[in-house]
Amino acid sequence: GLFEGEGWLSHCANDTWKMAIDMTDPDVMWDWYIAIGCIGHLGGLYKRPSSAEHHKPSMEWRTSKRDTIYELVKMLYPYMGMRRKEKMTEFLTWYQEKQK
Repeated sequence: GLFEGEGWLSHCANDTWKMAIDMTDPDVMWDWYIAIGCIGHLGGLYKRPSSAEHHKPSMEWRTSKRDTIYELVKMLYPYMGMRRKEKMTEFLTWYQEKQK
């Protein structure tokens, strides 16, 4: 549920993909990081300069390694809603083309 609610998967301009989660609860972010085998990068609490004064600092987990994204997509896909599944299917199609 964490990735469904707080995560995103995006195809970038340089024909790479990025998978990330950004949220303000460090304990939940650490639980996620441990649950996925400590892969990717987990950044510490950070408050963006453009954030409103009342916004809390957040942590971001991210990866742009296509094989890592592939493994996570395979694991998470059955549990995603329609919108996330569509983006994951788009990634899988791209990934399979890159394997040729």
